[in-house]
Amino acid sequence: MGTREFMDYPAAKEAAELSYTWQEDKNPVLRGFPLVAASALYVWRNTGFDKLKNIPGLGQEVATLRPRVTPLDLGERSSTAAGSMVAPDAALLERQYMGHGGRFYAAADYGALYRSGVATPTDVAEALLPLVQRGQKSPYEAAFLVSHVDEVRAAAAASTARWAAGQPLGLLDGVPFSVKCDIGVAGYVSTIGMATHPDDEAFGRRYPCLRTPQTKTAWPVRKLLEAGAVLIAQNNMHEVGMDTTGCNPSTGTPVNWYNSSYYPGGSSSGAGSALGAGLVPIALGTDAGGSVRIPPAFNGVYGLKTTHDRVTVMDSSMCVMGPMAGSVADLTAAYRVMAQPDQTDPVQGHFAVSAAASPESPRVVGVPRAWVQRADAAMVAHLDRLVGYLAREHGYTVVDVALPHLAEAQAAHGLTCLSEALAAARDRTMPDPDGWPALLNAPNRILLSTAQHASAIDLLKAGQLRTVLMRHLAHLFDQHPGLVIVTPATPMAGWPIHPADLHHGVSDGNMSLRAMRYVWLANTTGCPSVCCPMGYVDPAPGQAPGPVPVGILATGRWGAEEQLLAWAALAEKYLYEDYPGGRLRPDKWVDVLEVAREKAEAKAEAETDEAGKPAVMAYDWEAYRGTCYNLYIDEQRSLEDIMAHMRVHHGFAPSRRAFQSHFRQWKFPSKQEAAHEDGGLVRRVRELWERNLTQGEMLGQLHLEGYDVRLRQLMRLRARHHLLLREPGGGRAEPVTAGEEEEVEMEMEMNLNEMDKAKEIEVDLDDIQQQQQQQQRQAESTERLEMRKRRRRTRTYAGLPADPPGPPRFPSEMPVSHSRLVLGLAERTGEATRLYNQTRAQFQAICAEAGIVRKTQASPAVWEAVKERLVRETPHLRAMMGDERNDKRRLALDVLCTDICKRVRLVDQRMTLATARNTLGLNPRQARDIRSSLYDILRDDRFTSKQQAGPDHWQALQRLWLDRCAHLRDLLAPGTDKSPLQARRAKAVGALARDVVKRWQDDQRRPKQKKQPARADSESVLARSTASSDPPLQLGDGLSSLIVDAQPSLFSLQLQSLPFAPGLPLPLPLPLPLPLPPLLLTLPLPLPLRTRFAPYFRLHPLSTYPAPSRLWIGLPIGSDPTVAELRAVAIAGLPHVLCGFIQGVLRGEGGESGGDGDALDVKQTDSSVDDDDDDDDDDDMVEEVRVQIATDEQLQAFLRSLGPEESPVFVVQLLSTWTDM
Repeated sequence: MGTREFMDYPAAKEAAELSYTWQEDKNPVLRGFPLVAASALYVWRNTGFDKLKNIPGLGQEVATLRPRVTPLDLGERSSTAAGSMVAPDAALLERQYMGHGGRFYAAADYGALYRSGVATPTDVAEALLPLVQRGQKSPYEAAFLVSHVDEVRAAAAASTARWAAGQPLGLLDGVPFSVKCDIGVAGYVSTIGMATHPDDEAFGRRYPCLRTPQTKTAWPVRKLLEAGAVLIAQNNMHEVGMDTTGCNPSTGTPVNWYNSSYYPGGSSSGAGSALGAGLVPIALGTDAGGSVRIPPAFNGVYGLKTTHDRVTVMDSSMCVMGPMAGSVADLTAAYRVMAQPDQTDPVQGHFAVSAAASPESPRVVGVPRAWVQRADAAMVAHLDRLVGYLAREHGYTVVDVALPHLAEAQAAHGLTCLSEALAAARDRTMPDPDGWPALLNAPNRILLSTAQHASAIDLLKAGQLRTVLMRHLAHLFDQHPGLVIVTPATPMAGWPIHPADLHHGVSDGNMSLRAMRYVWLANTTGCPSVCCPMGYVDPAPGQAPGPVPVGILATGRWGAEEQLLAWAALAEKYLYEDYPGGRLRPDKWVDVLEVAREKAEAKAEAETDEAGKPAVMAYDWEAYRGTCYNLYIDEQRSLEDIMAHMRVHHGFAPSRRAFQSHFRQWKFPSKQEAAHEDGGLVRRVRELWERNLTQGEMLGQLHLEGYDVRLRQLMRLRARHHLLLREPGGGRAEPVTAGEEEEVEMEMEMNLNEMDKAKEIEVDLDDIQQQQQQQQRQAESTERLEMRKRRRRTRTYAGLPADPPGPPRFPSEMPVSHSRLVLGLAERTGEATRLYNQTRAQFQAICAEAGIVRKTQASPAVWEAVKERLVRETPHLRAMMGDERNDKRRLALDVLCTDICKRVRLVDQRMTLATARNTLGLNPRQARDIRSSLYDILRDDRFTSKQQAGPDHWQALQRLWLDRCAHLRDLLAPGTDKSPLQARRAKAVGALARDVVKRWQDDQRRPKQKKQPARADSESVLARSTASSDPPLQLGDGLSSLIVDAQPSLFSLQLQSLPFAPGLPLPLPLPLPLPLPPLLLTLPLPLPLRTRFAPYFRLHPLSTYPAPSRLWIGLPIGSDPTVAELRAVAIAGLPHVLCGFIQGVLRGEGGESGGDGDALDVKQTDSSVDDDDDDDDDDDMVEEVRVQIATDEQLQAFLRSLGPEESPVFVVQLLSTWTDM
């Protein structure tokens, strides 16, 4: 390293134990409401923290509490000022991979745009602000939290002025970037992804840290701002950074734009989503366990975890700040700006200025094979392909390396992170350090509660193990100069989203530990690590279509960020040039530069309109004015065709809005005159409309009369003048009012008068002509009368026959019977029936040959082609259609063909429930049990409809149903039978599922009025919520050790001796009475809450306020009440009283409480309340159990445990506030 040396560099020593052993984790998987319930009761014992005490030889090492290794520059400083950085090299200033369709924009692209004058930083900012602000209904808003719009516009305006003056600050001037919401930025509140409840003033006073803006900007952010970069917004994140999914029920879960059925990764989820969508080229995040590497891996971008304390000093032994970017060039530029030493900092100021790696440096790739093989096969294959490319094309030497105590070291990493996070959580709620759970969601309450079991010895052993790892890495780096250790970023391709996760979150310790299997090494040892995309894989079965990006990690020596960035540039080159298909962009990738160009053009057009003279435009429009005129006016081409022609033949590609604006400026005549303003045409259309002609008949008549009008013009004319056609279904019988009768009679009289007037003006006509005209007028009058009376009478009335149906108002009104009549296929003769059947069979064959299943799936051209073929191949239809155009017959043919397609699809489509049971060989009891199983699954999933669930999720629910029903699983086992019987069985299962879905939906719309009998085989809420593919929850042993004490103290926990085995839940030491007893956990899953209900109240004997009555009813309360609202209802109308604790009343095995009368007939288990010495009626009473209710979650659990018609009863403690003076 020349004159460069290190401070606190670990002494190289190879570890004694290098064998690799790994035991799969068996943590319970919790999601949805069971997660909320379990967060108040259980933590996990199988954290692995106690493994650290049993590692031999650790006592001989000195514990390393902070992995700080500082690269020093002891040589002569450059002539530049202290704290400077290396000037950007040519690779950062040039636009790279220009010919590739999957390239992401870099800072060089923004600079080229600004230098060209086509758009400015202000245009870029205005293009991004609607996309990143909350409340703008942008699909990308979940990736961001707050944007200070005025500050953004001011910074962009300043950058625009610098570019206009030809004096930009550098490569990053005017380039947008975003910052994770746990990084301090002056004026922004660092919420760390927690809910802030902005409308709750009491919450803000209690937790000021979530309302107080930062007064100081972190050093890396400051340097980016000084370089001219524009801070667009604050990024969302996983709450307090405690998992790798990015799932945040409080602030929203950002989208993975490559595949929306996968998580974006965490904790820097918003940054990963924004980079993957192309919104920003650079984002800044923090990394304590992969948070600037896992999101880039999941979103196909780049992330750099820096050497510990390299860019700033944080209050953590694991966490550092690092850049993320869409390209390696931007990642390098951002790192060099951020890594400028802060001379005012006693730690970071000692770091040497980051310098580019030497091209002559040794190139060595180390692969820990035993560790890498723990990843999925697809991940290993992608890694091997990339490593082979580096060795083949760029001269890297590949060596095998081994690392010590990997399983124990990952446990030590988790122990340290959780302990530091718990300490920070307690600080946030000062002066009440034990109130930290109130700020967190259920998964984080469970996760941080595990740190409460860590001892000082555990933390000391974790520090000693860190020393062993650091010394071993120093040995490897000395043994192999230039070594880069590579592993997959994650052992699996992405993390699929479970539908139940997004509301309450998910606690899946197995998946979390697996996702961090490789990233923790750099955090524990303080080494730098870079993540690069290495390809894409197909999504897992049942997930949405779309590629899933996969990433690779490279970990290097302390201070070797530049070496890693040079390695990442080669990995980027591999992705663009050697990987099959190259780099991909997601379908909804945002072309920010194009949007900025459109903003600039719109602004220029607005300035032109205001000033009255053309402004300087980005394109030379006048050169193409004549071409546009020929295409638009002479050739009558559409605007889309013109844009495509200009782009392909002239390389001229402005936006659609720009074309429209210039056509208006050039005053091109409209291709379509305003038909609704043509008085003569309007009058003629009104005449035709009064004759009750169809729209097609109107258009045809107008063309015959010489009017040059199109269908869309005719539709617009009718709409402007309210010449509306009859609504569908007009042929249905409706009652006729007296006014309608008078209207019909007036119309009849008017028609007769018109005929009389016409006769008066006829002169010099011979008798034959007069008779012909009279017959024609009589026929027209009769037809008009029949059409006017069409909705008057459709069946025999008062001895009069039903009126014949008039012609259809538009195609959908022609019935199939009428179409057969028009085509001569409706006669009740054997010949007509034969012709009709032959026509149907012929068209079915034509559709099958053309692959047409339904009309809407075929293009209009294909549909017309198959109809024309049917006419050609059917003599009867060929004779009926003739050569001349007949719209009525063509309509009849279309109706008939559509009906044929529909009937083909409906043949044997439905199966009755009885037939389904017989097909599957089920007796009524078995059928009922199988349907109940699916009903429970739908209830657990909060299922609404198959359309909302989507086909993938519906199939997953069906698979879960079949797994629970052995009889169905055996019948439908793959490969058991390929006969039609197997297909019929599958259809029978579908019939059962359809019936259950209908019953479930009906129950949601109309809750059942009858009481549901208790189910003896009901499972606990937590156990039933876990999917079949997840590990079992193992609540049995834990619940069996909980003894419910039915004494005056309500509930108490008596903890028996619990075996400390992996997978066994350990109850937390909770104060008595128990907030959420196991009794609630054994009830069926929650039923839908009632819309509104009136609670019943009883007075607790410890009250100091006299009861209004033995039982009183409160005011109606909402469907989702809080404990505070329930307290207010309990004391409504009672002066000088406070509500103390609240208990919910549950009935025992004797029955269910069903209202105010039943609520009194109980035998209470609290002896302090049971003052009645008369036990004669105890046999007629029902034993009650009281449940302490202190939180909103416990209240919801209690309400959901009641039946649909069961009235909730609460025992309340009322305390008098009256004092005698």
